[in-house]
Amino acid sequence: MDTRALRQYIRAILTEKKRTSKPGGPRTDMGAIRQLNPGEFSVRVKGAIDSAGGKVDKAADNLDVAPRTLYHYLETEPSLDNVKTTEDLKDEDD
Repeated sequence: MDTRALRQYIRAILTEKKRTSKPGGPRTDMGAIRQLNPGEFSVRVKGAIDSAGGKVDKAADNLDVAPRTLYHYLETEPSLDNVKTTEDLKDEDD
């Protein structure tokens, strides 16, 4: 066994810089669709919320995203400004 090669390998591993990653984990499928095909993204989100009766938790589950992510989409995506959630409907009743 070549101990010199083994030492070089171990040294390389120990001195290797750790890769820094952004918080939040990997991009979701919906996040990728949002970036690559904004029209399809809007249609999917609107459809999911409509079919869930405006319930964001249920729509988020159908889209396979966290509810907070779906709220973020609704707050930041101009094409979703006219989407009504149950909270919007409650505000209109008051």
